[in-house]
Amino acid sequence: GASSQEIVRMLVSSEIKRLLVTTVLSGLLALWTIQKWLENYAYRVSVSPWIFILTGAVILLIALSVTAVISYRAATANPVEALRYE
Repeated sequence: GASSQEIVRMLVSSEIKRLLVTTVLSGLLALWTIQKWLENYAYRVSVSPWIFILTGAVILLIALSVTAVISYRAATANPVEALRYE
C-alpha cells in the first residue's frame, strides 16, 4: 500500500545510515594509518582530512544515486512480471 516515493525513501534512508557509519570509520582509520606511515620518512608531509571528506561525499553520492534508481525500478515494476517467472 505504500507509494513508490515512500519505498524509495525508506530504502535510501536505511542505506544512508550504513554508508555514513562505514565512511566515517574507514576515513578515520585511513587517516590515522597514513599519518603513522608518513612519520617514518625524513621529509614530513601533512595529510589533510579534507581529501577523506571529499572522497566520502563522492562515495555517498554515487551509492545513494544507484540505490535510489534501483529502488525506484523495483517499486514501479509490475508484480505480475516477477510472478510470471516464479
